[in-house]
Amino acid sequence: MSLSEITADAGVEATYIPSADFPTESIRHAATECPAATDAGATEVISEPVGTDSLSTSVLLLGGMTVAQKAIGLARNIAFCGLLLDTELGRWSLANSFLGLAAPLVMAGLPGTFGRYVEHYRAKGQLRQFLLSTSVACAVISALCVILLYVFPSSCAWLVFGDSRKTELVRLTALALAAVVAFNFLAELFIAMRQARLVSITQFVNSLVFAVVGVALLAGTSLREEALIHAFLVANVVSFLVGCHGARESWRSLPSDSRRLGQRELWSKMVPFTGWIWASTLLINLFETADRFMLVHLTPGRFGSADALVGQYHCSRVVPLMIVGLACMFATVIVPYLSHDWEQGRRDVVSRRLNLSMKMMSLGLTWGSAVVLAGAPLLFGWVLHGKYDAGLDALPLTLTYCTWFSIGCVTQTYLSCAERTSLISVAYLLGLAANIVLNFVLIPTLGLSGAVTATAVSNLIALVLIQLYNIRLGMQVDRGVWIAMVVPMLICLGTLPALMGSMIVAVLAFRGRWYFSPDERRLLWDGVRGPYERVRGRLRVFGV
Repeated sequence: MSLSEITADAGVEATYIPSADFPTESIRHAATECPAATDAGATEVISEPVGTDSLSTSVLLLGGMTVAQKAIGLARNIAFCGLLLDTELGRWSLANSFLGLAAPLVMAGLPGTFGRYVEHYRAKGQLRQFLLSTSVACAVISALCVILLYVFPSSCAWLVFGDSRKTELVRLTALALAAVVAFNFLAELFIAMRQARLVSITQFVNSLVFAVVGVALLAGTSLREEALIHAFLVANVVSFLVGCHGARESWRSLPSDSRRLGQRELWSKMVPFTGWIWASTLLINLFETADRFMLVHLTPGRFGSADALVGQYHCSRVVPLMIVGLACMFATVIVPYLSHDWEQGRRDVVSRRLNLSMKMMSLGLTWGSAVVLAGAPLLFGWVLHGKYDAGLDALPLTLTYCTWFSIGCVTQTYLSCAERTSLISVAYLLGLAANIVLNFVLIPTLGLSGAVTATAVSNLIALVLIQLYNIRLGMQVDRGVWIAMVVPMLICLGTLPALMGSMIVAVLAFRGRWYFSPDERRLLWDGVRGPYERVRGRLRVFGV
């Protein structure tokens, strides 16, 4: 799951650091988000920025855009897989992963502070100075990094593509990185200023332009992976220009600063927080991208081209990453409700809600993954003409670890409520260490299967650690939660076992107390009975 794939299809993700398909950054945002700070000398907020949207409006806008973007993203990714060879798709996947890894690094984590400090400095009458200082710092640091990458591409070419001769591809990726950084900066700013319309519009434009330009270049030119890098560059430039209009209006609407903000005062506050965001984002991105880069460097010749294996792996992740995106969106939605219960001292309610969410998500995603497996031969055989058979073989285990990762997205919200997000980083750090060790052992002997197995095990380790940290901080966990963490293993057994197994577990779960507690069964029944009675009442009107 890469921080690479955020911009184009993220939907509700609160922060962008793209590659083109995966919403991991929302996890970092949820983990680091906290209320705007106020100092003793802070004054009340003077005014709202132009275009500020209410919470309900934001949810509706982002929710609607999410549906559209997911549809565009799925169609786009399938088209890319169909138009490219697996080697070409593999090189695009590596470039895409590098963009997701590099973008937050070259920005030094500065845009990630906006959600924390925009309202803080608005209340103190210093917002303009804050934005100018962080903008200049981000621009200078990012420009230096991009220039260095463009002038000295050989080392990066070896690290990313396993071939120091691919310098031109690195230079093109460096230009795309500059565009990604510019767009991400505006996206973070719009989110912090609660301008949901601008977020939705620019995000939708990014996804649509990337799809249209990418398919057009692949179909109409001889460019292959270069076509997608060009398209991604164009998409981010266009989105940035669209966003600049809204940014200009917002800037004009800001009141003049009433107090001077000293640079020492600013950076003494910013550097520790920025460093934490930078480190946590790097950790999550490394956790997500390690398997692909290790495939490039550790794959023996008997398994064929490493680029081809990465391309096969990329294709196997197209649908599973949509599942992860929906889970991250759900985690983002429930955080305010859990936080409210937490602040009211109802820790037991938080535990019950998370327990039920995990159990339902485990059953739902396992059954949904089985449906994906049932339709996979049609997608891989008919639509993609059998070019990605290795990706099809890797699909069950890919779906399994994406399901575990999705459950983890929800489970870790307890640590966020407890303000112990550092433990989330510890869990992913240990998971990353396990991933690296297992990849060193398994890739030389099993190839792609080894990389997917290593990633699956590391995701399970991270999930178990997060749950253990939750228990240590007071979360009440019953036996059904641990069973829910095991249920996704049914996906590895294939379509029929996963379908039948998840349905049998769902039926038996309502008998006894081994999965759902009596209170959970009652709550689920009440949730179903209400809509059922309403539908039944409407049917009676028509004499049915």
